[in-house]
Amino acid sequence: GRVTDAATGTPLAGAVVSLLSQEMGGSDDHSGGDHSDDDSTGASHDGRSHTTVTGADGRYRLDSLHAGTYTLEAVRPRYERSRATITLATGERATRDIALRAEAAENELVLVSGRVFIDSTKAPVAGALVTLMERDDDGRARGTTVRTGADGAYTARVEHGRYLVAVRVGPEGAGDAGYTEYYDNARTAGTATPVEARRGVPVTGIDFGVPGAARPVVIKLSGRVTDGAGAPLAGAAVFVASRAARGAPAVARTAADGTYAVRLERRGPDAVVVWAVREGYATEYYREAPAVWAAQTLPLDPAAPALAGIDFTLERLVAGSASGEIEGTVTNANTGLPLAGAAVVAYHADRDALFHAATDSAGHYALGGLAAGSYYVLFHAEGFAPVYNGGAEAWLRAAPVVVNGTTQRLSAMLGGINRPRGEVNVSGFARGLDRRPVPGALVRVFAGAALVGFDFADAQGAYGIDGLESGRYIVQVDLVRRGVWQELATLDAATAPQALVNFSIDTGSGATAAQGTEIPSGVTLGAVYPNPFRDAATVRYTVGAAGRVTLRVYDALGRAVATLADEERAPGAYEVDINGANLPSGVYFCRLTASGTTQTRTVLLVR
Repeated sequence: GRVTDAATGTPLAGAVVSLLSQEMGGSDDHSGGDHSDDDSTGASHDGRSHTTVTGADGRYRLDSLHAGTYTLEAVRPRYERSRATITLATGERATRDIALRAEAAENELVLVSGRVFIDSTKAPVAGALVTLMERDDDGRARGTTVRTGADGAYTARVEHGRYLVAVRVGPEGAGDAGYTEYYDNARTAGTATPVEARRGVPVTGIDFGVPGAARPVVIKLSGRVTDGAGAPLAGAAVFVASRAARGAPAVARTAADGTYAVRLERRGPDAVVVWAVREGYATEYYREAPAVWAAQTLPLDPAAPALAGIDFTLERLVAGSASGEIEGTVTNANTGLPLAGAAVVAYHADRDALFHAATDSAGHYALGGLAAGSYYVLFHAEGFAPVYNGGAEAWLRAAPVVVNGTTQRLSAMLGGINRPRGEVNVSGFARGLDRRPVPGALVRVFAGAALVGFDFADAQGAYGIDGLESGRYIVQVDLVRRGVWQELATLDAATAPQALVNFSIDTGSGATAAQGTEIPSGVTLGAVYPNPFRDAATVRYTVGAAGRVTLRVYDALGRAVATLADEERAPGAYEVDINGANLPSGVYFCRLTASGTTQTRTVLLVR
């Protein structure tokens, strides 16, 4: 093949081209011998890798290859590395041209600078981790990470674009759990102010004031709970849960006049969700929100240790003749003790209707006034893995509960999450195909099969799970009546402490998105439709394990004419299109390779 400059098409001499057998393993460390810079370069191989160098016309040649799957890599100084997977059949003579993108020149990069300091004293914070990540609605991300110096200052060099900037300080700056803040004074990616980086224009003053390590300050939240007529409700439970900290929510009971007070200890700023519960009444989140993802988050600041007027008006549940009830208890699977403040959500199986409740001090809940029909019920609590009725991990695996004017008994046991205590996080947005936010979507993060964190998308569709350690994760969105979507995220505390993972969700009347299906157990290449086809056809496939997936189209001579997929994929179902506009009529073969398995489908293109 030929190696060229992606922008100009100019041939690139001296590029090192390597072919590494995936079947035989090996490292990414390739080196070639001394080759002359002419049109006829030699090639070397060590049994598992083959290496050569391009000549003056940019051409390379690698021969004496065995059939199999290889990684084709090209590198050249001042150009970005190119890497792709190639599958060779016996007797095949393949041509693979490679276009390398030039690295941004130093004078084309944009300087972004600022300081990190303690809010109260203005003292510099050394060693804080500052991450700049490009905001991309399609889920792609690029960026850089730097640390502050002894004076708290940092300077980062980035390509032009629109970035989210965040700082992460460890226990020495904000308590045992660490502290993350986005620019400008935001605690989540969804509320952050993007920073524009334009060529030739340095960006300065991107500063962060973070809380310092201090003695705990008692912060008092107070308010009143009444019914719809304004009468005080005694004995109502008011819960306060941190959006960032681990542990059970704080709880207080209302007095005879409906008033309550909750006292919390905090070392620095925090954000909390507050809700009120009383048996026979609909649960309400602050303010006047029916669910946690619609609730208004309250900021806490030790500098203002009193927050009053956090009031609630609860509406009484009235069961009609055609209505029913779901009630039960939620307990801690590890101790068998009741869980107070656990949230219970019932989703109607046939229409967009939600019902909410929270458990009392005895772990009891009641969802009343339910219209006749089938429901999926979700149980969740801070620090515990959310489950659907029957202990199902995802709604697709739960059997709906039928309600028809009677009371259904449904209890659940929640197991604790073995959460890591790292300094990396995953955040992003759940949006529909029309780019509108999808509030309430359940987002979970798995390390292998272990759940390590979860969150619900807020009113803007934003979510965030922090405290993760370096490693590879599966990020999953679960939306009742719609589907389950998954993506991979790789995090590294030193180089990529934050991953931006966005989801585009089909919010139609069923799970019609490519990944909105039951998680498959193996690799399957589905039928091509239509077949025969004239201009375009759709290929559906599933993978049961995370890993590299390649899907290519070959002609009758075994030549690859299209690459439909060549990337890391999470377990799930996918679909891609074959564009036959520039292909001649004839027989073609779709070949899928994943998890050590290869499957092929035949398709006919007619004009």
